Amino acid sequence: MVFGLPIYLDGITAQLKTVIDRIVCCMKPFLWTDVFGFSRHSFSLEFTKDIIAVSTCGFPEYETFTPLISYFNALSKNLNSRLVTTTFIWGSIAIQVRIELLDFKIETY
Repeated sequence: MVFGLPIYLDGITAQLKTVIDRIVCCMKPFLWTDVFGFSRHSFSLEFTKDIIAVSTCGFPEYETFTPLISYFNALSKNLNSRLVTTTFIWGSIAIQVRIELLDFKIETY
């Protein structure tokens, strides 16, 4: 599953949250305990085992994505999946202002 979103105020958008909340209807009303001792729901529908998060934000600090990483790590556990990779573009406001500001980020990535 690939989730793509912009970051506004350190969180996921309401539109993506609505999509993710709809996954609840695929859950059974039974709990099981995972290998880490956490309670999880069983699913009536099989989900992909891999999750990828792609995001962008206007702030120039990579730390802006820290809450998003935590969210998708928790979501992947609840979906019995794993967060395999993330692709983040921070400082994207530079694209509108001066694209050459992204050169060092692209070279580093």
